[in-house]
Amino acid sequence: MLSPAGELATSDVATRALLCFGAARPSALSHRALPMPAVPPPHACPALLGSGERPVFLQHFDARATGQARFGAGHPEPAITAWFRHRDAAGIDPVVALIALGDVSPPAPLVMLNHMVPVSTMTWALELGPEPGQGGAGGWRLLELVGEVIADGYAAERITIWAEDGTPLMTARQSVAIFA
Repeated sequence: MLSPAGELATSDVATRALLCFGAARPSALSHRALPMPAVPPPHACPALLGSGERPVFLQHFDARATGQARFGAGHPEPAITAWFRHRDAAGIDPVVALIALGDVSPPAPLVMLNHMVPVSTMTWALELGPEPGQGGAGGWRLLELVGEVIADGYAAERITIWAEDGTPLMTARQSVAIFA
């Protein structure tokens, strides 16, 4: 509950997390149905983030456009497919780096607008693949974000991340409040 001054009371829950860990074990089953989209490699793609106004945290990341929707472009479909990587991943655990990349992009529905607006993640659930740290913390990762349901100031979004070789590293879902 917010106080009249807009501060969160110390007794209120602001974040809740559920973590489930499991060690790899022998199994008769193995299947991966997450093919990576066919896009040019990162070195063949132009920079996605220009020098214009953007959130400060983006200075820590490189991003390459794959020809898919660009932010604030008034695109008819709520989807983003782009390469991202940390500019300096020295000392970052590869799994922590991957989780950070999962949250680096603005939500896909924003490409439908001609300008940036405030957004707030309300829920975020993620699943790490069997090799989430593949390639270390500094490699390029392909992110695909798809807005699946958008209405009444909210959006449900699917996020998938692959290594450059097409290995699926993470899937996620988030609910976002969009103030537009």
